Amino acid sequence: AGRQRERILDLLTHAMRSPQVSILTLLGAPGFQAPAALVERIAGYARRTLALADNFVNLARAEGDQYAVEPLDLGDVLVEAIDDLWPQSSARNVDVAATGIENEYVVEADRSLLTRALINLIDNAIKFSPDGGRIACVLAPAEIERRPAVVCTISDQGPGLTPAQIAGLFQRFRRTVSQGGRRVDGVGLGLSFVQAVVERHGGEIQCSSAPGEGATFAVTLLLAAAGPT
Repeated sequence: AGRQRERILDLLTHAMRSPQVSILTLLGAPGFQAPAALVERIAGYARRTLALADNFVNLARAEGDQYAVEPLDLGDVLVEAIDDLWPQSSARNVDVAATGIENEYVVEADRSLLTRALINLIDNAIKFSPDGGRIACVLAPAEIERRPAVVCTISDQGPGLTPAQIAGLFQRFRRTVSQGGRRVDGVGLGLSFVQAVVERHGGEIQCSSAPGEGATFAVTLLLAAAGPT
């Protein structure tokens, strides 16, 4: 059943991706003529479908049964996620700063899935941050049911969220609109993926925010037996 599920996911993502890639290729082909506004709109729809396919498959695999768990330093994973998003943050002149990474917080986790979860959170923070803003990523000791844990908080200087928006954040296909009305690209599966990954690792995720005060996402994971050093 697991192998069949993987084959279906592979087929689905290929069937969704291939036509969109062809559309983007044709739009950029020499000699193709169409109004620029129309080309950009079609390309936007194609890119959105590509993102939907990728996010859907990522979410399905995050909710699957097989995780490649290994001991990881959460600081290393956080730095990797920040580095992966350097083109996006630098384009907006957004400073993404990490603190607490000088300590070693070892967790048992799937590296690729956990990295992708942090990338999704930081990417959202960049999208909602003002140009020239700052995003603070902090690692600190924590507890889950009196067991040693580590919390990774990601705080932005964006427009913030209302209580109603926070209540529906992790629902599938729910897209948050900034308080200023600025359009933010997305397909509404990124935070569902993050929640699935964190909970499958036995962790917790919370969001605290208020209109005009930015947003802070806190991911708390149990420490491996060795704990921080």
